[in-house]
Amino acid sequence: PEVEVPGHATALLAAMPQLGSGTPPPGGYQVSADWGIFPNLMSPLPPTRDFLAEIFAELLGAIPGAGGGGRYVHIGGDECVLDSWRDDPRIEAYWRQRGLSGPAGLHACFLRDVADLLADDFGARALVWDEGFASAASGSGTPAAPGIAGPAAAAGQLRPDTIVMAWRGTGIACRAAGAGHDVIAAPVLPTYFDYSQADDESEPAAIGGPIRVQDVAAFEPVPADWPDSARRHLIGTQFQVWTEYIPDARALEYMIFPRACALAEVAWAGRPSPWQDDARGSRPPLRPRLASHLGRLAAAGIEYRPLDGPWPWQRGGTGPRRHRGGYRVQDVAVRLGNLAAGAGD
Repeated sequence: PEVEVPGHATALLAAMPQLGSGTPPPGGYQVSADWGIFPNLMSPLPPTRDFLAEIFAELLGAIPGAGGGGRYVHIGGDECVLDSWRDDPRIEAYWRQRGLSGPAGLHACFLRDVADLLADDFGARALVWDEGFASAASGSGTPAAPGIAGPAAAAGQLRPDTIVMAWRGTGIACRAAGAGHDVIAAPVLPTYFDYSQADDESEPAAIGGPIRVQDVAAFEPVPADWPDSARRHLIGTQFQVWTEYIPDARALEYMIFPRACALAEVAWAGRPSPWQDDARGSRPPLRPRLASHLGRLAAAGIEYRPLDGPWPWQRGGTGPRRHRGGYRVQDVAVRLGNLAAGAGD
């Protein structure tokens, strides 16, 4: 499961405003009726940790077979606007007390506190989005004040066993792996399946695109230029489907399949899969095998997208699901990669 901290938590703050930070918005916190990045953050102070301990106890207790080791909890850490921490005198005093240089270090330190809670109390291992690693890289501690427990060297650093889910490209994935963190490759291009499968008017509405099934097949989870010290920490890959533009379960299946099949092929082999005939003849091409596999998806009742384009009932049409173009995913990937490259510099 994912329990998002400290951002993407507006619903929590609407219910428990005492766990917020900075000055609440006029009229108080309200449950978001739209999507996006919001400035509302949980407080990083100890009462928030106590609350999260209750949440984790209930959540993990409800998962059959979750006892003992081998369980994981994603704690988010992404898309946090740190202004409310910077402007809150209580929080400034707290980060100074802990020997930190500012909100970025406190962000990483808070994620470490939550990861420590999961490990110590529940035997669980934490995952974070790559911003958590970037905060650790940029938020190194200053010497601790006299009488403050804990070495300054640990301030603002993630737990070594925290898994980093790298969504902003292979550059930050390599940095996190090189720093000794296990990494899951989940870059926007090509693993964000909320982007359209073709730049074509027949496609239904999506945030942008295109990410074609052959783009997924060409994905190289561990680029050839990675050093061995980083390569051994790449433990898997994952696709994401955010559903702002997806109205129902059938539309969700359409966005997932057959791209998920192509990613499974890549993950199993650990390298790209040739789409058409491989000039080297070392591996059978994926397209004809995938075309055959679509029959299995159909037999299972899955609303997959045909390789040559949507069926008539799957098209966006001219109504609210009409194709709008949206963000060009190649541009998004470049921008995110540049942002991630600057983190910690």
